[in-house]
Amino acid sequence: MLLNRKQDKIIMRPLMFIFLLCLCLFFFLDTINAYAESSPAIISSKTDGEDILIYYFGSGTEASEVSLQIGNTSVDSESLKDSLMVETGFPIHTVLLLDNSLSLKRIWEKNAKALMTEIIDGHAPGELFQLATFAEKLSILSDFTDDYEGLKTVINDIVYINQDSYLTDILYDMTDAFKKADQPYYVRIIVICDGSDHNEITYTKAELTELLNESGIPVYAIGAANSNNSNSKELELLFSFSRASGGKYVTVTKTSDTSEAKAMLDADYSIRCLRASLPWALKDGLVKAAKLILKSGSEEHSLTANITMPFGVEPEPQVFTVSFADENGSTIFASVEVKEGETPVYSGTPPTKEEDESNKYMFNGWTDGTSNYALMDTLPPVSADTVYKAVFVPQKKAVIKTTELLPAPVEPKTPRFPWVILIAVFVVLAAVIAIVAVVIMKGRQSREEAPESSASAEKSSQDNKESSGPTGTVLLDQTVKLDDPDKTVAIKDGFITLTDTSDPSGRYSAYFRNGCVRIGRVQSSDTDIVLSFDKTVSGTHCEILAESGFYYLRHLGTSNPTIVNGSVTVRQGDAPVTISSGDSLTLGSRTYKIEISH
Repeated sequence: MLLNRKQDKIIMRPLMFIFLLCLCLFFFLDTINAYAESSPAIISSKTDGEDILIYYFGSGTEASEVSLQIGNTSVDSESLKDSLMVETGFPIHTVLLLDNSLSLKRIWEKNAKALMTEIIDGHAPGELFQLATFAEKLSILSDFTDDYEGLKTVINDIVYINQDSYLTDILYDMTDAFKKADQPYYVRIIVICDGSDHNEITYTKAELTELLNESGIPVYAIGAANSNNSNSKELELLFSFSRASGGKYVTVTKTSDTSEAKAMLDADYSIRCLRASLPWALKDGLVKAAKLILKSGSEEHSLTANITMPFGVEPEPQVFTVSFADENGSTIFASVEVKEGETPVYSGTPPTKEEDESNKYMFNGWTDGTSNYALMDTLPPVSADTVYKAVFVPQKKAVIKTTELLPAPVEPKTPRFPWVILIAVFVVLAAVIAIVAVVIMKGRQSREEAPESSASAEKSSQDNKESSGPTGTVLLDQTVKLDDPDKTVAIKDGFITLTDTSDPSGRYSAYFRNGCVRIGRVQSSDTDIVLSFDKTVSGTHCEILAESGFYYLRHLGTSNPTIVNGSVTVRQGDAPVTISSGDSLTLGSRTYKIEISH
């Protein structure tokens, strides 16, 4: 029986040893984070007061399409700028935080300093480093600097001492300080130690975890495991802080070199930065859910994070002065105050320019020195004080040649009925009859003839009234064409009359319909003044437009042009020409004086 017990002990000892070895290996493997290539994820977000900057790991290649959604608002793609973090112009800020206790010295003394030196030698352009050691308190060995040789000297002078380390409080204070500084650059903290304490002196582990989760400051942990893996719990707590911050971690041993840790840290230099200019409605200083979508070919990644918005108030629009001047800019016709983004309008009288021996100049719009704007064009929205100068188009004085016109038929004048002669004959005849009646019937017959004479006069008056019957009727706010008494249209822009200069009895009038009077040879529903007697006038010859108190003539016909004031020839396709009451228009074979009344 005793022999059996001894045999059992002999058998159980190897089994217990194997069991303990497996258990240690399990804990060791559980704490090791073998460095692997980072998957797409948002690492941090910052604001520079105006824009937000989102630092993220991509898929290894630059995305062909990047989009951003804040809450339920899609940010305009033109407001996004994607680049490598090292190309933003903001230097990376790296904190090298070393546990200089004897416990780390025994595990990884030389390699710890070697890793710090390699990190500094492999720095990104302009990267700034801060060196610090910690025990019960934090010891800052250098401020952020790019004096890389001086930093390596400080590293070599670090001394390991026998002390207890309280990483929880130190990491909390450091992270909180960076968060409150709220700077746009990327900050990372690299911790080299043999684990985190479980003592909750000032801050609890839960408080530190919450702060790291919302700070956007990644913590990279290089955890040194001792030979018997007795510090596995401390390492696991250290690595939990790293996971909460969005950073990465790796376990090293006494025999480990620096390559794995260095590769993990160098991956940061592939981090990209998306700068987003936000609309004013989103700049409320609140924390909002954000979704970053990366597309590259058929591959798509959707990354989410809570991001603090910048705070801002939309400024009042700037007011600019817009001036309208002559073609030299020396005489200002009008100046208006216009808000940024609004369109200026000129409401004065059209500018004029004196004619010379060969040309008459017609106002044709405005120029700002870069672009020309015709009369009917809308001026662009303003973004600065602007002076618009008048543009004039020279119109050569034309000599009218009769050979240029089609032969004009002579219009026979319709003979007027001789009402005056007929009335005169009637009156004379009545007088003769009256005299004869007086002679024959004497006084009594004379009294009987008086009513007859009165009736004759009344009939004559009625005949006169019929002979001079009206050619049109003008009603309040209405008008009719003189050649169509039954047709009425709304009065809006005035009344126009054309008088034949060679025959003043030839008068043709119409009211503006919807800002337009159309003149032509062929009568239709669109023609307001019909000159059917003149075969040299086109079917639809021209139109007169009313626009903001100004009047313009536009030629519509194809054969003979319209000539303004005997000198300005307007053909089909030419720009409208400014006209006014008193000007003359040559239409076909005749010239008319134009009168415009309101």
